[in-house]
Amino acid sequence: MIDVQDQLLRRLKSEETFVVVVVQTGQQLKGIVREFDRETVLLESDGQQHYIQRTAVVTYTPAQKKF
Repeated sequence: MIDVQDQLLRRLKSEETFVVVVVQTGQQLKGIVREFDRETVLLESDGQQHYIQRTAVVTYTPAQKKF
């Protein structure tokens, strides 16, 4: 079975695309996807790393430019 979210995350990671990640609380995290697995996404922003539970993610939105 094809996992669309995994395909998107692979592309975002390989292209080092800046992304806005919105979580269930409404908080927006902006940065680059550095790693991911079945349960978490590692987002890097301004030299800081954020581990995000994939079940908490509402949307991934690729950004046009660096924040």
